[in-house]
Amino acid sequence: MSRFWDSMAIERSSARDAPRGMRIGDRFGKEVAFTEDSIRQFATYVGDSNPLHHDQAAAAASSFGWLIASGIQTFSMMLAAVPDYLRPWRPNVGLEASVRLLQPVRAGDRAHIEWEVTDIADAPKLKG
Repeated sequence: MSRFWDSMAIERSSARDAPRGMRIGDRFGKEVAFTEDSIRQFATYVGDSNPLHHDQAAAAASSFGWLIASGIQTFSMMLAAVPDYLRPWRPNVGLEASVRLLQPVRAGDRAHIEWEVTDIADAPKLKG
């Protein structure tokens, strides 16, 4: 298992308060299966021709030893966990995130993707 971290009305008591219910320390996420097919399909869809995402023989000969998901696929799956958590507030909450991928995700891995709310701040340029 691989592990990774991070138009509705809302009520606020002041401009700097978080949407009611969202708290620093909240965690949310989901489980994602990375199959050979899903890795190949994602890479094909985004135009990533790296053989590590398509060719089992080339991937086996690499330092990874196995077909791996691209970092952008992994990050996309991480981002896909966000809308369910944010839905009670509004779509433009959570438009900025930082992530660090700790290890490659291999075909056959099931990843537990978990985010933690570490800061809540207004972002006027994002209208939130």
